[in-house]
Amino acid sequence: MSNNSVNKKPDFNNKPNSNDDIILKFKNYWNGLNTVGKLGAISVTFALFFGFIALVSGRLFSFVIAFIWLATATVALALKDSLKNSSAPFWIIILSFLLALPYLSLFKISLDDYDSYEWDKVILTDILPKPESSYGKISTNSHVKFELRVTKTTKKEYADYIKACQKKGFTIDTETNDSSFCGFNKQGYKLSLNYYEQEKEMNILLTAGKKLKEFVWPESGYAQMLPVPETNLGNIEEDDEKSFIVYLGNNTIDTFNDYVKACQDKGFDVVVNSTDKLFNAKNADGYRLSVEYQGNSVVCVSLLEPEFVVNIEVECDENWIFSKYDVDVYVNDSIKGTISHGDAEKFKLILTKGTYLLKFISTEDNEVDGEVEFSVQKDENLKYKISCSSSRIKIETIEGTSKPNDEENQQVTDVDTTEKPANIAEIPDDWTNLLEKHYEEVKKQFEDAGFINVICEAYEVDYNENNVFEGSVVNIAIGENGEVCTFEKGEEWDKDVKIRIDYRVKPAKPDTTQIVLPQEDSKLGKDFDSKGLNTVYYINIDGEYNTPSLKTWGSATVTDGVAEYLDYLKSLGFTVTITDKEYREPYSGFHIYNTDIKVENADVSWTMSLYIQSELYVEYELDVYIE
Repeated sequence: MSNNSVNKKPDFNNKPNSNDDIILKFKNYWNGLNTVGKLGAISVTFALFFGFIALVSGRLFSFVIAFIWLATATVALALKDSLKNSSAPFWIIILSFLLALPYLSLFKISLDDYDSYEWDKVILTDILPKPESSYGKISTNSHVKFELRVTKTTKKEYADYIKACQKKGFTIDTETNDSSFCGFNKQGYKLSLNYYEQEKEMNILLTAGKKLKEFVWPESGYAQMLPVPETNLGNIEEDDEKSFIVYLGNNTIDTFNDYVKACQDKGFDVVVNSTDKLFNAKNADGYRLSVEYQGNSVVCVSLLEPEFVVNIEVECDENWIFSKYDVDVYVNDSIKGTISHGDAEKFKLILTKGTYLLKFISTEDNEVDGEVEFSVQKDENLKYKISCSSSRIKIETIEGTSKPNDEENQQVTDVDTTEKPANIAEIPDDWTNLLEKHYEEVKKQFEDAGFINVICEAYEVDYNENNVFEGSVVNIAIGENGEVCTFEKGEEWDKDVKIRIDYRVKPAKPDTTQIVLPQEDSKLGKDFDSKGLNTVYYINIDGEYNTPSLKTWGSATVTDGVAEYLDYLKSLGFTVTITDKEYREPYSGFHIYNTDIKVENADVSWTMSLYIQSELYVEYELDVYIE
């Protein structure tokens, strides 16, 4: 061997990897193609891509065009070798690219546009004329609400349909423009039509009017704050400690304006919003009034409790080494935000009158917390300083009036030995020590302390019998309306102050051998509309009061009230199945969800249909088929 020879180690760093091999092979393949081959490869790629887009979008006609495109380009590539001296393969590939034009023009056409509806099955056919086009889909069909999306409708057919509806009697309080129509008939049904020229689509919505009867204006509650209307035809929908809502009949625009003037004379003169048919205002105490002329001689009057602006500022002391956790901020179990350790945060809340619990919880351990109560009677500015430790969060009130809820935050005061008046009694124990005791024992403690107006109320609550027992106290409220729910031992109150002791009892189980409807005090129960021979209807379409929200349940989108009902059925041992669902977005921001549901056990089964519309707010109808 020559002395000049050198043994070199292989350089593994310069070894090509598999990705480099693939790229190199592709470059060699591409460079080996002629012009026809390159154009054909590009055409095939585009055809596959656009075909996939059409398939997943449900655009059958565009998918067929993409398939023809792919076949045309493939044939051209197959002929390029056998027809080397011919320009035919080149022009065939150029032709395949031109198929992009019909592809795009047909992409807007959906198979849904060719669905036909069955007008003979519409419940309210005697009220509405049949549209010219037989294509579309019925989303709601009941005796109180009908909704139909009609496709393949021209502008002239839309205009003709308005005239046909007017001949059917929809001539009361009509409002119309190029793309919408609204009017009432003598039976109180409200018809709304909307036309979308680009989609050639007409939406029909028919809703039953409010059922009004003779009534007497209340002499107590919120109604006392309002002027008595001239009409005695109406329907009171809500009358409680938080709101008063009434629908009044036999009105005109003039009587509406007269009532608005009377409300202003009653003190509702802080105008928030006012139009020809709507008046929103507050009085000096912040009560919120809305008077709206809804058409067909109906005026809706609602009076709601005041809302106040509460600004809360919280400063968190910074620790040097330990307990440097962040803190979640809750008001009445509703999270409002998180404070980073050592930082300060501000929270702006809109709250009604009452007492609220402000709670701070460690993000690392929810057993480490601290809480104070604050009362809202007006706009408030509250400021707190919190200090974090391994076992608790200490709270210091800097600005505002708050009451600590743990003993370590309370200041010890000198014992008052002054003789108590004869009509005064002292609280027997701290509120936290009285909870979970038997209500009869707690009642006796208050009566032994001298209180003479102690009542007990049972509440049906599901609970784990290993942790609590029937009759255990869950809440103690002091005051005529239960304003105070936290107190300390030794607090002085009038002997005749109302003390309400709330305790647990097991709720009665419904009979699961027959159809179980929503509970009366549930969200659906509050929206109960009517019961027919075969169907029970739960409807909420006003979007203002008892407002529904969307929620995912299983694979379907439902309302929060329906989710609560379905969970309730499952807790009773029923099997709940989503049998069909549909989602559409006719235009941006307007969502439609239709869901069919089956409920069953060994003894009984029934089906339900849920129709939801979501735009500015959520509207729904749940039809429970009882036969």
